[in-house]
Amino acid sequence: MKEKMCVSPFEVAKHVRNTGLPVIQQEVKTGTRRADFIGYTVEENGSLIPQVVIEVKEAPSLDAQRQLMDYAEAFQTPYALLATPTGMIWFDTNTFLQTQKPSFQSQRAFMTEEQEIKNLFLELLNDLRGGTTSDQYWKIFIYGLTIRAYLHEQSRLEEWFSIKNKDDFNLLLTSALNHFTSGTSLSIIHLPEETILQMVLKLGNLPPTHSKYGLLIIDLIERKGVAGEYMSPAAIRELYTQLVKQLSLNSSSHALDMTAGYGGVALALMEQNLIKQLDAYELDNETSYYLKLLSYISDLNNLMVHPTDSLKAAYNQRYDLVVLDPPLAKVKGSTLEYPSLELAKNRGQLFAAELFIERGLSLLKPGGHLIVLVPEGFMFSSATSAQTTRDFIKQESIIEGIISLPSHTLKPYTSVKMNTLILRKKSSSNEVGEEVFLAKCEKIEQFTEVGEAFGEWRRGAKE
Repeated sequence: MKEKMCVSPFEVAKHVRNTGLPVIQQEVKTGTRRADFIGYTVEENGSLIPQVVIEVKEAPSLDAQRQLMDYAEAFQTPYALLATPTGMIWFDTNTFLQTQKPSFQSQRAFMTEEQEIKNLFLELLNDLRGGTTSDQYWKIFIYGLTIRAYLHEQSRLEEWFSIKNKDDFNLLLTSALNHFTSGTSLSIIHLPEETILQMVLKLGNLPPTHSKYGLLIIDLIERKGVAGEYMSPAAIRELYTQLVKQLSLNSSSHALDMTAGYGGVALALMEQNLIKQLDAYELDNETSYYLKLLSYISDLNNLMVHPTDSLKAAYNQRYDLVVLDPPLAKVKGSTLEYPSLELAKNRGQLFAAELFIERGLSLLKPGGHLIVLVPEGFMFSSATSAQTTRDFIKQESIIEGIISLPSHTLKPYTSVKMNTLILRKKSSSNEVGEEVFLAKCEKIEQFTEVGEAFGEWRRGAKE
């Protein structure tokens, strides 16, 4: 069994970082050996190069030195460090004689490879178990990374390693939230000191912002069963990105997500560089604030979050693309609630999607596209009200695609059968579509294939 740490991980990390090693990982395994710490430099391509193996012991001993020699050979490090309460003892692993504290030059200051970041997130996730409830994990990731983004913006990133307890953490978090969300009152989470120290050590290996952070945290939110009305499942994000990829939007294209939630679709489109500018609307204030934080830590400066009702909002521009994953609920038509929407007039009940489609089409530039998820019941209902909306769609747009999705696409939130519509706003009132791309997916693994088939269909339609 491993000996109990007698020197704090914080002391070890601080000492090793002062040598110029930007990445310090705990409990690193190779074969049957598990080192207390490994210190790395980072190559320009993101590769981690192990430079020192570190063991923490109660006192120096021949056994400790032999173990260090064994570990240094296993991890192929040029240096070894024995950390004890009485001091830090460095060894040159070529001779295994004691040496002065070395200095290192790293080409990068942080761990940047996606898989390395994922692995570190999983390690931190394991550290959080027992410290708080599982439905809070994703918030802890957001808050920790928000503090780092805030300190970086203020040129104070070195203060991250000054966090020693919950008071330090919450003080910085309050400042960061005030800065990024104009003082909104998001809930503060009280964590055990051990958990906070592990978070400081692990997140300290990562850059203050990274394009992958948002989607990694979205995956955490999804895994922890947060309310479905604010989530677009991973399958829908994959389908939307595949479809948008086929539209070949240019660098000046501007997109609108009218039902953003936590921003799964918006973050996926921007992270894959499919769209450069995107306006995201979310009615729920708290959800929209979390999306703002996700955009900041993902370094998405052109993702603008609007905490307001997208059906009522005043827009000052038209868009090249509108994406919609609207609520499944039906709403009561009312000219008082939505006086500018024709489809709401003189209607008893209608799908919320119908209102979003009308508003979305009105916000598109001629030739722009709208991608929307609709219940299959709306597509094939014989009710006069549903036909009214279908007629409106055909009047205002060209239906380019209808994709039938598997009934389990939206599980665990619902098993309602869904379809995806791809609409192109007419360039003139007399424009008529000649063909429609039709596809039926039996399983979500077909979404990439269907997206590519849609692209081939579009290219063929233009020839």
